Amino acid sequence: MTSRFKTVLLLGLLTGLILLIEQMVGGKEGLFIAIALVLAMNVGSYWFSDRIVLSMYNAQGVAPHDAPVHLFIVNPFSASRFDSLFNTHPSLKERIGRLEGVARLL
Repeated sequence: MTSRFKTVLLLGLLTGLILLIEQMVGGKEGLFIAIALVLAMNVGSYWFSDRIVLSMYNAQGVAPHDAPVHLFIVNPFSASRFDSLFNTHPSLKERIGRLEGVARLL
């Protein structure tokens, strides 16, 4: 079973359990309160899942000056990394340099 399926199954079972208990305890009014509670829990779990997991592991952000440089092949914080993000071809200067390099080999 995949993790996504397990998560959906668990949330579905918890939702059903809460709705069943509230319906037995509070009747029709309790069921409406349970629906609101379940919606708030599911939306909150979905929307804040990243923060929930990070707080579970006491994760903290890393500033660029604190980052272990030896773990990076390329500086992930440099702006020059994104300069050629949408270029589909090398620059004219780079193409000329490549052609001159090929000409030297011939």
